[in-house]
This record gives sequence, structure tokens and C-alpha cells, in this order.
Amino acid sequence: PELLAPEEYDGYLAAYRSFLSIEKPTYAGFEEMVCYQGRYAGRYDRKAAINGVYGILDIKTGKRMARHDLQLAAYTLAAGIDTCTGYILTLGSNGSYHLYVRDLEEAHVAWTGLINYHTYRKRNKI
Repeated sequence: PELLAPEEYDGYLAAYRSFLSIEKPTYAGFEEMVCYQGRYAGRYDRKAAINGVYGILDIKTGKRMARHDLQLAAYTLAAGIDTCTGYILTLGSNGSYHLYVRDLEEAHVAWTGLINYHTYRKRNKI
């Protein structure tokens, strides 16, 4: 389908079109709300396979930040996806994009620890 948006977003759309043309992702899900054991919920952007490797694709119009790995880890756990790979796609207003392929093994451990710590504090009223 054709992507339509106000003119001010033309660069971002051009970047996304370029990503689609070059990387050729296969999508298995879009904007799905997920919940992890009633402890947190969120909505991921895409479930995707890129170069045959399946994971969550998160689309950003700003710079990539380290905390995005935790967000991807949270989504993969909540979606029940058994993978340690995630993707961050940054789109530039100038029509450029960058695809970051992330190994989420450490982020999964860190995120699970944060959730367990939060639950412990809540249960013990700390």
C-alpha cells in the first residue's frame, strides 16, 4: 500500500521506503499489544524477519539510545518470541535510515532483573 502523510514527513517516508526496498523485511505482525504475566504491557511496531533472522523491529525518528535494547527485550518477552535478536530502525528527516541489529541476551537479563526488583519492592512496600 502507498504510504501517505503530511509533506513535513516526506523524508521519513522516503527513508522507510528505502529500508523496505533494500532490506526486504518479511512482516509477521504489526502494532500488536502484548502483556507479560500481567506485569507490564506495550505495543511493538513490527514482528519481522530480516535476512532470515526473526525479531521485533522498533521504528524511531530520533537517535538510537541504549535504553532501546531494554524496550526490545521487554517486547520480545511479552510477545513470547524466543529470540535474542532485535532491530532498531532509525529514520531520518533527510530520507536516510540506519538499521541496528541488536543482540538482546544481556538486555533480557537486565530487563527481567528490573521487573523482578520492581515486583519485590511493590510486594514488600519498599
